[in-house]
Amino acid sequence: MKDPSIRRSLALFRAFRHEQEDPEACYSLLARDAADQVEAYGGPVKARTVVDVGGGGGYFTEEFRRRGAGAYLFEPDVGELGPKPPAGSVVADGYLLPSRTRSPTSASPPTFSNTWPIRRPSSARWCG
Repeated sequence: MKDPSIRRSLALFRAFRHEQEDPEACYSLLARDAADQVEAYGGPVKARTVVDVGGGGGYFTEEFRRRGAGAYLFEPDVGELGPKPPAGSVVADGYLLPSRTRSPTSASPPTFSNTWPIRRPSSARWCG
């Protein structure tokens, strides 16, 4: 296989097949891949703001922070945050977060990064 996109797809698929027994390996790989893709299309994430909506255990938040981004995790289910959520995690429904778009899924073009300030909704609870 010489096509890097097929190799990448296979690696991600193999990792996801083991998501239940090894979530750390699976989601760490997915987070690195996502950050790589964002940087490939939008340049370095260092000093940019990343909003991780529905980020569960914070693997994506941690990866973007490792690369120098200001990353913020919003997760509606406390149980998904795990025993050690990233500092500054917020328990909140992503559909209730103030944004310039109508909903978190209607951003155009698709984006991991938004650089506008976020107001703290009254239903949000800060963790960590």
